[in-house]
Amino acid sequence: QMVANDGVTDAELIARTNEAKQAIAEVAREITPSAVQLLQGLDDNQVRAMRQSFADDLRKRRAEFVEPALAKQVSDRAKRMQKRLLPWFGTLNDAQGQRIDAWSLGLGEQNRQWIDNREHWQGLFLTALQQRKSAEFPDRLAQLLQQREQLWTPEYKSAFHQTETATRQLLIGLIADSTPAQRQQIQQKLQELRQDFKELKCMQAANPG
Repeated sequence: QMVANDGVTDAELIARTNEAKQAIAEVAREITPSAVQLLQGLDDNQVRAMRQSFADDLRKRRAEFVEPALAKQVSDRAKRMQKRLLPWFGTLNDAQGQRIDAWSLGLGEQNRQWIDNREHWQGLFLTALQQRKSAEFPDRLAQLLQQREQLWTPEYKSAFHQTETATRQLLIGLIADSTPAQRQQIQQKLQELRQDFKELKCMQAANPG
């Protein structure tokens, strides 16, 4: 209804974002006991393999997202956003494209901040894994999985909240510039998502264990 009436507001988007965060937090809580059991059962070779996998992941991400010149990072980020929005809006008009370009430019070096924070969290995780047989490990893993934001670097925490704010404003602007056909497509996509969530909740209710 908000989309149909051009009534998308920052407050509404914050509410929807908080709902998504709560759903993610619930999943993290649910998987923690199984993750503790799985990780406690790893042998030293498996831990070394995980450490190497993390290192390879960081190297690839830095090569793709951080090492290119900042202008290319900005351009690539805008292209990724346009691709993500395609199923929702279809073909974007010039005004919408300009909004996305300005949004990406405004995020600056967010790529580096994101990857640095990813490396920081992985380091904390690997350190905890070295003490996976200790009595403190379950609580430490729960913190790593369920309270990730508390463990972020200060730089990334600031960048993340800036990105959230900028992205909400981008969406408000994109919808303001949308055509009737685009708004109809968004409404259809939202209806599909609501149906998916409804079916997921039914599955969870049928399989509570």
